Amino acid sequence: MELSSWYLVNLGVGMIFIYLTFVKQIWGNLIFKRSKLPPGPRNWPIFGAMFSLSSKMPHRALEELARKFGPLMYMRLGSMHFMVVSNADMAREILQVHDAEFASRALLTVGKYVGLDYTGITFASNGDTWRLLRKLCTTELVSASRLKEFSAGRHEEAAFMVKSITEIRGRGELVTLRPIVDRLAWNNMYLILFGRRNEKTSSSRSDVVGGIDVDLEALQISLLEAVVLAGSFNIGDFIPALAPFDLQGVEKKMKIARAKYEDVFSRILSKWRAGLRPNGFIKGSGAKPFLDVLLDQGGPIDDKEIMSAYMVRNHQPLV
Repeated sequence: MELSSWYLVNLGVGMIFIYLTFVKQIWGNLIFKRSKLPPGPRNWPIFGAMFSLSSKMPHRALEELARKFGPLMYMRLGSMHFMVVSNADMAREILQVHDAEFASRALLTVGKYVGLDYTGITFASNGDTWRLLRKLCTTELVSASRLKEFSAGRHEEAAFMVKSITEIRGRGELVTLRPIVDRLAWNNMYLILFGRRNEKTSSSRSDVVGGIDVDLEALQISLLEAVVLAGSFNIGDFIPALAPFDLQGVEKKMKIARAKYEDVFSRILSKWRAGLRPNGFIKGSGAKPFLDVLLDQGGPIDDKEIMSAYMVRNHQPLV
């Protein structure tokens, strides 16, 4: 069977990319060998130390490697160079003492799609917008005053969870805790972010945010899809020569997940703005939701950065 000319062209281009990557890595390794680097696993041509992580879960593989090579370890994955820290004192040195030197982030595919063009706290470059988002999350999401402000809602949701468990046991059924605990986490999160709970799973009053119809079910589904993809291994990130081919189909799935999330959250933002008073508060609300805090910033934070901040925040309850 004859091979098509288009197939041969693609094959040739791919081989050239792989060859150039191989040459680049040899040159890079020569430069790195002249530097004083921490110990680490063997780095093979093109793939680097990927084989050291392929046999088991990455975090367990890194734990075993850290026992062997120490709390500061060097390894290369494809064309990317990493320093792996597994010691509290060493982490403090990097994250606090030398935080400015280590503030840059690799431009991975997940940051482009799940991170909405590298605009969120996790994927954005160090700069004014990133520092503002970090400050807002610190003062408006996890500060002692904000946690205290929403304590009544958390107590209400905890009471509702206990009631649900009691009702299930009363019917003589087996209690599956995972969905019940997830529901508690999601509702507590929605309380801070939107000033409301998911009414389909809560006994709370429905007019917490002035009756604005926020589709939390659709938002939760789109977020869960994004979270799964965010943890996917994409070989194109580590071997750039293979990135255009999207061999695993990860980039295609991320594009679809991003489109769904942006569509749902754009509709939420549109409805939210329609219910705003001139002073920025939602009608009928008590404590100010985090979405209002972000919208009050005006110019410094655009809609994409608001969406990305929510996507990062929504990853946390299900970890």
